Amino acid sequence: MVTAGCSSDNDDDNNSTETYLNYTLNGVDDVETNPETMTSLQRLVRGDFQSGTVHHSLSLWTPIEITEGTHAIVANSSGSNLDAYSASVWVGSEIVDSSAGTLVITEITEEYFEGTFTFTGTNNNGTSATVTEGTFRAFR
Repeated sequence: MVTAGCSSDNDDDNNSTETYLNYTLNGVDDVETNPETMTSLQRLVRGDFQSGTVHHSLSLWTPIEITEGTHAIVANSSGSNLDAYSASVWVGSEIVDSSAGTLVITEITEEYFEGTFTFTGTNNNGTSATVTEGTFRAFR
């Protein structure tokens, strides 16, 4: 199942029905994007963003059954631990998987879930990424 986009059927002034994925990458790039949510063996919230000629993509992986609270973001386990929370970020042609971080789910409704996140990682080429000030609201 793939769900993407945003919708609104009320006049809520705080934009509570919009989806978003915002974060700061390496203290420099403020990325704002509208995420898509995909569900299979895990739930994936993913957002893509183009900054000039550089493509950014951020993925947050969660278990299917999510709960409110603070969850450790662990090293990407390539799908071997379906209950794990993990993340990765693409910058151009480089992908950096999470090695440590935190994902806080602050609200879960029938349609959406939202929260905050931070994580760090270094890929096999020695490229490091630090993602801070992450916020999201995505379809369940």
